[in-house]
Amino acid sequence: SHLDDVSTGHVGGPVPSVELKLMSVPSMGYLVTDTSHAGVPCRGRGEVCLRGPSVFRGYYVGESPVDADGWLHSGDIGLFTETGALQLIDRIKNIFKLAQGEFVAPEKVEAKLQDCGFVAQAFVYGDSLRNYLVAVVVPDFEAFAAAAGPNAAGREVTPGLVDKIVEQMRVATRRMPKYQVPKKILVTADEFTPENGLLTPTFKVKRKLVEDKYMREINLMYND
Repeated sequence: SHLDDVSTGHVGGPVPSVELKLMSVPSMGYLVTDTSHAGVPCRGRGEVCLRGPSVFRGYYVGESPVDADGWLHSGDIGLFTETGALQLIDRIKNIFKLAQGEFVAPEKVEAKLQDCGFVAQAFVYGDSLRNYLVAVVVPDFEAFAAAAGPNAAGREVTPGLVDKIVEQMRVATRRMPKYQVPKKILVTADEFTPENGLLTPTFKVKRKLVEDKYMREINLMYND
């Protein structure tokens, strides 16, 4: 850190002989062109990458986090403060810990939910202050209409549709540890698409943006 910088909450700047840069992570909504974070000015956000003679070259066995240009991709999301210090704010790997200490990989849970015949998309949320998971679910209206016949209500989320989704989820997750099973769900007709900014062009969920969009409903599920 600069000698005149007495602020806290950051890890300072790079040491001599080490290059440091941020790389945009669009799927999480972090860009090197960002100018603020949580209402505080910053000089870009993105994955923290390091390069230099003191940076290791890779693992003996397994995939190396060092790219062809010698940059070590740390997996940490950081930002540069206005004084040039590095602050760590997130992780790229979508693994989080619940309040009891269990680690959850949300994509695995989402894949299991999407095995349900009436679920088209799913987003699972949890954090270290919560005891259980919740989920935002987008129905597969076409599959439900084919099964329900004349009783289907187009693209409307009805109590009957929600009940069927809950029933299918109960069956699909019966062999999973209880902490990996969402305790509450929000069923919404609003799809995640590249057009509304909730999917990348390669159809990966922009987790941070989905979280931001549904945070009010997520909090209600926890507070209910």
